[in-house]
Amino acid sequence: MSAHEDSPTPARPADDAPVENNEILYRRVSVKSQHANLENGIAPQAFLPTKNADKDGISFSRDDKYNSPEEAAAQGEVGKEFYLIVVPVAALRAAGFTVDPLPVLGRPGHAVVRELTSVVRAKNKDRMDELMLELKKVAEADLKILGPFSGRTAKETATNSPPPIPDNSSPAGS
Repeated sequence: MSAHEDSPTPARPADDAPVENNEILYRRVSVKSQHANLENGIAPQAFLPTKNADKDGISFSRDDKYNSPEEAAAQGEVGKEFYLIVVPVAALRAAGFTVDPLPVLGRPGHAVVRELTSVVRAKNKDRMDELMLELKKVAEADLKILGPFSGRTAKETATNSPPPIPDNSSPAGS
């Protein structure tokens, strides 16, 4: 038996396991967007929900129990580069944000911050601006930006939306 077989790697927790206060989250931000970088810090727009996909909240990847920084960034579109903004869950919750797991096929450790949604973006711009600014302050309190890293996911699966569930209710051959 080799040395690595003697010390098994701990199993990854279930994707729907509660998000603990001692966890960190990674927010993936395109280098091209310039919403996060090592010289200038973070722009509030780094936390802007997408217009259609972020109905349940903005997406984050959970820490090393689920993803290395490279794995979290790899969930972004192939051919693009990404920074990761590191945000402690305890700081998010202390600021009043709700952090929940939201399992998505092909995205281990996917979590969301519930207050920032595409619905709030569409209906209440002032509230969205307040929330993005507050989240920026939380992230910059202990500023840590990792990367850049390469995305490695095909465009159609690099979104925040889970893939559709096939409809198997119709009879075969019809």
